[in-house]
Amino acid sequence: MSFFTGTHSYYFVGPMDLIENNKNTENNNERKIYLGRFVRFIGLRYASDTIDDAKAEFEYGTILKGHYMNVFALPN
Repeated sequence: MSFFTGTHSYYFVGPMDLIENNKNTENNNERKIYLGRFVRFIGLRYASDTIDDAKAEFEYGTILKGHYMNVFALPN
């Protein structure tokens, strides 16, 4: 569950409408959207189970688990 850490800043590659609660007003080049630092995982109930890392909340938006592969860390 340590896919993201609070020590890096992250960006998302893809359409902006896949970011929930997007607070970033700048759309960077090549569809790279700055998310900021990782804040926490958000769990969701699915049927009788709970998915603890269903969403990842960042400073400037939230990403669903199905799109984690499109989130990349910026070099320190």
